[in-house]
Amino acid sequence: METSIQPAVRTPLPEIKAILGSHFPSTRFRYSLGYRHGYRRIIISYSDGASLSRVKNALRGFNLPACPAMHRPQTEVVVERTMSDRVRGLLLGEIRSVFALKTLPLESDPFSPIAGAVGDYIRKIFDMRDF
Repeated sequence: METSIQPAVRTPLPEIKAILGSHFPSTRFRYSLGYRHGYRRIIISYSDGASLSRVKNALRGFNLPACPAMHRPQTEVVVERTMSDRVRGLLLGEIRSVFALKTLPLESDPFSPIAGAVGDYIRKIFDMRDF
């Protein structure tokens, strides 16, 4: 009787950690691995310290289509950048100086240039700029 043994599915996480560690040694990355709708999803999150576009460019080779012959599921790499308290303070200070405000605004304060709150404006600026 013959039995077929499925090969182990190897995750690219060690290679991703090595690339990010060599390109961005001072940035601390958090990794999580999950499966969703039949494909592998690697979520990498970090707080400031590296350009989002540079991190995505370093990892663009890891978004792979499924290959049933090699027993490899589709892989999606998601990069999430969060704002640190230091950068939030810098942006609030910039808003205060640019718009000539006497006090530091709160994130929940209304902000007329974007017809929203100060926090919405800070998130828009953070998404546009690299810190």
